[in-house]
Amino acid sequence: MAKINIPEFARYVENYIAYSFDRENFLMRLVEESLSTPYQKEGVCFCHNTELALRLLKTGYDSLRDVRSRDYSIAVAKAMQEFAEPFPSGDYNLCYPHFLLHGLELGTLEGVVGKIRNNSRIIHETLAIRAKVAHEYDVKEFVPVKGVEMPVDPNNGAHFVEGFHTALSTAFCYGLCEDFFGITLALGKQCSGHPRGSNYIVKVSFFLDTTKKEIYIITIQGKQFSEGMNNEVVRVKNEKFWGMLTTRLGTSPRTFLLKKVMEWGKQNGYERIKVIRAKDHPLTIEQHKGFLANYEPVVIKAGINQENGCYLEAKLENMVNENE
Repeated sequence: MAKINIPEFARYVENYIAYSFDRENFLMRLVEESLSTPYQKEGVCFCHNTELALRLLKTGYDSLRDVRSRDYSIAVAKAMQEFAEPFPSGDYNLCYPHFLLHGLELGTLEGVVGKIRNNSRIIHETLAIRAKVAHEYDVKEFVPVKGVEMPVDPNNGAHFVEGFHTALSTAFCYGLCEDFFGITLALGKQCSGHPRGSNYIVKVSFFLDTTKKEIYIITIQGKQFSEGMNNEVVRVKNEKFWGMLTTRLGTSPRTFLLKKVMEWGKQNGYERIKVIRAKDHPLTIEQHKGFLANYEPVVIKAGINQENGCYLEAKLENMVNENE
């Protein structure tokens, strides 16, 4: 059972709330103190996402009224201890805070603490079932894409073979970044090997609430074309590939993969799907340079259009039936 230093963690949160105006100096001291012996740390480690974790906690605090920062910091630190407990003691338990600390703008201390606890429960329920889910799909579906010019040399983005024939495959895999504790359904080029969190054309990443039978989507992302690349031919051919892929699938690749997750959820007894809204996504709050918060039209087009706090959501039964 992992244990965090509750008073120390609370102190960091309280100081960040109080001194975030002096962000650079505060973070310098935080890194010096917290990373001096990282592999001997107890509990969980946010590593390079430390500032994001503190910023998300501050976002929750900023939504409150008449709550002392000290009381808030102790309360969220205790909730973090509940999250840490199932992890092994003495290990370097890396933690991406994106799902754990999303949706904290709730207006009450009880709401914020309850949300952290609920997010924690969903993470651990996902981890309990993830190995089974990630292996059951096993690259069973292939979508041929003919007559498309595609790069075949990963070390040379300008190397193309005219009329190269290939196929696409979809597969469940483990999340890597903001979906670290979650599951990813990735669509990838068969010629590039098994599609996974780092090798994909499109991915949809999610967490599973097995208690309430709900799916939480955190990522709907297509690979961006290389920015700053001087070779205009490469950019044009990549865009051509994306357009032909959309034509071949009969819908946008992101919509195609999102519907696959919906179908899987329905087949496996899940009743509702929730997508974190772009404006409430931790990467938006972080102002992450590589994050394009432009996926909501895809979500709404797929029928997920009920607004509920930081989510767009829908009943899976209604959506799947409409698409049959």
